[in-house]
Amino acid sequence: GGITVHNGYSFLDLASLEGRWALLRDGLAVESGSFPAKSAAPGEDAHFDMPCAVGDDAEYLLNVSFVLREDCCWADAGFAVAQAQFALNDYERRLPAHTAGAGAQTVSIDPQTGLPADMQLAWFRYGKNDKFTDGGIYPSHPEVLSFEENTEGGVRKVSVRGELVIDAPKTVRMPYEIRYDIYPDGVVDIAASFTKTDPIIRRMGLRLELPDSYEQVQWYGRGPHENYSDRMRGADLGIWTSTVTDMGEEEHYVLAQSRGNREDTRWITLSDGTSGLRVEAEGHLAFTAMHYTDEAICSQLHDFELPSVRADRTYLYLDAAQQGLGCAVCGDIPLRQYMIPVGEPLSLRVRLYGFR
Repeated sequence: GGITVHNGYSFLDLASLEGRWALLRDGLAVESGSFPAKSAAPGEDAHFDMPCAVGDDAEYLLNVSFVLREDCCWADAGFAVAQAQFALNDYERRLPAHTAGAGAQTVSIDPQTGLPADMQLAWFRYGKNDKFTDGGIYPSHPEVLSFEENTEGGVRKVSVRGELVIDAPKTVRMPYEIRYDIYPDGVVDIAASFTKTDPIIRRMGLRLELPDSYEQVQWYGRGPHENYSDRMRGADLGIWTSTVTDMGEEEHYVLAQSRGNREDTRWITLSDGTSGLRVEAEGHLAFTAMHYTDEAICSQLHDFELPSVRADRTYLYLDAAQQGLGCAVCGDIPLRQYMIPVGEPLSLRVRLYGFR
């Protein structure tokens, strides 16, 4: 196997660049190297052999970059002028079966809301590109239509079906279903589905309220910077680290708006350096971690006003979907493939557990 590189320069030969590669297994580099120098005139191709082999036991990715061999007037040697990431296998990530250990931990699900006390349904997202839809901050509440609970093999199982009622000028109802598998050792599996019914819904998922001390963030997904379904070609899959403060404040938009999303997330940990929460996903997951709710951010006009609404909590959004951004500030809404489809249930499946 190997890769073929096309020289798109008008005057420079590819020999002015050094090719580098890294093989990632589940986000971690397990092999790396460089390509031998090859000459390819403008408009020509060069082929490079790749020595790495992959299996089907994990997700394998190949990172390739071409960097300057020597200093030049506009950048130093080692500056990447082109880079790309390739998926080398079609790995389907599934949550393994969990065998619960001994324990007496429990999670209480309120029959009136169908949710734990520190969890809410998430539907609100507003950026200035969303200006063609209603950006109002409206109260909402879950309306439980059915609630079932039983225990099987020591695992407490709770199934909830309901509608999130959004009190907009014209009431909007978002149907949802959530199934909880609650193990005695504190592990919780959540399988949920949400159905968009109105353009006002630009995200569908869950919001967890966690201690403010859960400041350190690590994740396997797209990063390191924020990215969205139509803004992620420049965000590679990898294992990244940040802080909740930086994830909510690194993007200084002049006008306050939603921010901080990360797509294609495989797992997340939030911690205080000693203990914390780990989230593992099966299928698609987008997440945001901030010391603000989106509603609080969008209640302010300017970025510099946000410290006034910073909460002494960490808010973790786990989204089955967030709508693409589009370019409506100076153009149109997102392309169809980046919109959340109306009337089509979208699923979220995650496993949550604490660690020390």
